Amino acid sequence: MKKVLIMLVSVVMLFSMTACSSKKSEEIQEPGIENSEEKASVSSEVPQKTDGYEYGVTEDGYTIITNLDTSKDVTLTMAGWEGGPSETDNLNRALELFSEYYPNIKVEYTPSADSGEGHHGKIMTMFAADSAPDVFYCGSSYVHNFVDRGIIYDITDIFNEAFSLDDYIPAALQCMQYNGRLYGITSCNVGPQLYYNKDLFDAAGVEYPSPDPGKAWTWDEFIDAASKLTVKDENGKVKQYGFYGLEDSELLTAYFNQFDMKYISDDGKEFIATDDPNFKKIFENIKALRTEYGISPQAAFTESAGMNNVQMLLTGMVAMFVEGSWGMEETAESGVNFGVAPLPVMDGGHSATWGQAHIHSIAANTKHFDEAWALLCFLGSDEYQLNMVREGLWTPNKTSCYEPDVIKTWLTDNHPDGYDKFIYYFKDYSSIAPQTVMGGEAQDIFTEECQAYFDGNEELDSVIQEMRSKIDGVYNGK
Repeated sequence: MKKVLIMLVSVVMLFSMTACSSKKSEEIQEPGIENSEEKASVSSEVPQKTDGYEYGVTEDGYTIITNLDTSKDVTLTMAGWEGGPSETDNLNRALELFSEYYPNIKVEYTPSADSGEGHHGKIMTMFAADSAPDVFYCGSSYVHNFVDRGIIYDITDIFNEAFSLDDYIPAALQCMQYNGRLYGITSCNVGPQLYYNKDLFDAAGVEYPSPDPGKAWTWDEFIDAASKLTVKDENGKVKQYGFYGLEDSELLTAYFNQFDMKYISDDGKEFIATDDPNFKKIFENIKALRTEYGISPQAAFTESAGMNNVQMLLTGMVAMFVEGSWGMEETAESGVNFGVAPLPVMDGGHSATWGQAHIHSIAANTKHFDEAWALLCFLGSDEYQLNMVREGLWTPNKTSCYEPDVIKTWLTDNHPDGYDKFIYYFKDYSSIAPQTVMGGEAQDIFTEECQAYFDGNEELDSVIQEMRSKIDGVYNGK
């Protein structure tokens, strides 16, 4: 094993080995597969591992278990998804480094192309066939599905020996928890933000939005700027739109957080966001950008243009767009002279976005818990995420990474001017993504109904009624 600098005080757990506990086998159903007859009985033997791990931090910043038994060879299986070339490369490099610290552990990683139903349905099927991976990515909106079926390991009792709950920003912590228990470790945080082309702003004489989350544009200021940045040709056809992006059902939910909207009733059976008067206002304001002000195209604009958001910003087809923080790496690599800013604030709301990320989780029935826990600790290390933060793909999930001295270690040329002020948007103004609370199946319904309103031009009241009825049906098991 490589030389280790013990930057954490080595800790020996004070409690002794407890007996394994068993849960009854239960039938599970693949999520998102309607009318499926495929069910299976899955036994979840859950070992309660509390038997004296000691931890340290390596010279290159990774958390390891210093007293792990390395006398026998072990093969761990791990399942995830393709998050983009740089993200996959970062994971592969980390797995190679992991094998240097633990030469007896081989990790077989299998990614899938789909981060939604495809991946999670596959994991469910593998559990039913008793061939589940030892470690897997669990999307934040699927955590409660997996917990309710008893197939994801509860790491609450060992987490605090390696990490501090107090160090995680609220959005990241909420992604890892369900009913006050911990079921995995996030390796980053991502969320929606505003991107803009500085050259187009300069040409139009429009002042840049402040990167300071406490000085975010009002909705009226945003509309005024986007109107000045919308350019038409001699025939009155728009050749440059001021803005694009909020008709995306995932991104627009950031505005739920601006109004501290409650999504689900306390008993978990109703989608109550629709009762909030601001719910309608969000949809109406966003659609008005296109239908009333003419400063934004339809969501299908990228398809018809044959370009993605970054390419449209680069070529001057749009002056601003909303996208997740994961888009910053590509934006920086494109060469566009860009800046980022907090989302404009609607009347009556406050500056806010959402944050979320997948978690690394352990299968409840793994036969290699010690090794799986070692891998979770490794991927939960600061250095693992900071490699991607430096690329501009992720933002940190720990408050300690937002300390000025630490920011200096990851702030790079991939981050635009003013990013040292903007970054606190994700620490202090971000809470959990509503779709995480809603769950995967409910989010699919939400997306479908959003499209009916924005693309199909159905009346908002009928869309809201249909949305609530269908989502309530999911929560009531219909």
